[in-house]
Amino acid sequence: LSNVSFNKRTKIIELGDKTQSREFFNTSMVRKFMQTMLVASKCKTLIDEGKTVSIRQMYYMSKHTLPHSNDNTFEDQAESDPIIEDLEVGIDALREELHLFATRRGSCVGKLVIEDAGDRIDLSRMGRGGWSIPSICEPDVIKFTECKAEFILFVEKDAVFTRLNEDGFWKKHNCILMTTGGQSTRGARRLLQRMSQELKLQSYVLVDNDPWGLYIYSVLKQGSINLAYESMRMAVPNVRF
Repeated sequence: LSNVSFNKRTKIIELGDKTQSREFFNTSMVRKFMQTMLVASKCKTLIDEGKTVSIRQMYYMSKHTLPHSNDNTFEDQAESDPIIEDLEVGIDALREELHLFATRRGSCVGKLVIEDAGDRIDLSRMGRGGWSIPSICEPDVIKFTECKAEFILFVEKDAVFTRLNEDGFWKKHNCILMTTGGQSTRGARRLLQRMSQELKLQSYVLVDNDPWGLYIYSVLKQGSINLAYESMRMAVPNVRF
């Protein structure tokens, strides 16, 4: 928290320039040093093999008992997740670029045609459920091939998304309709930013008029403290309430 601030010029939450060292020849740091190298090694293997796993799977892949001891490399996922975040910051890469993904959550429908890992997908022909937003939405995976939408509407509640979709809101108003059923996921935030910037679309957010709803809006608009190091790739400063 002490290394995070709001940039008034860019209007996003950013990580500061403070740094931290992690030394192998320091008894207080050796465990985290080992964990960092272990997760980094697993990510390297995933990249070389062209495979992806969830952050939960990475925990299981990395956890084992050290030989001739009763010590485990990781006791629970609460230990491994921060290591992944450290790697993201240390080498300036999204976890998705390290071939790690979180549980997918969210749907999207509207006047947009995309190419997802080589498959052509028309988001106007996704039925009532919509297209399931993946965790990895980088340009080398998701490509925008045709867009007839005039704006993007991001809604907080899945129930609201279902109602607007069934009523054909996106057809009548020529837009893209999105939801993640609560706090927005990393994949949805990245997708929203890419559509806003690359397709030059204005984004609007529809949330409950309460502290939680306003927080969801603020995260979309200016980023979050936990992911301050990725705000430049996730925040959408021009999104409107």
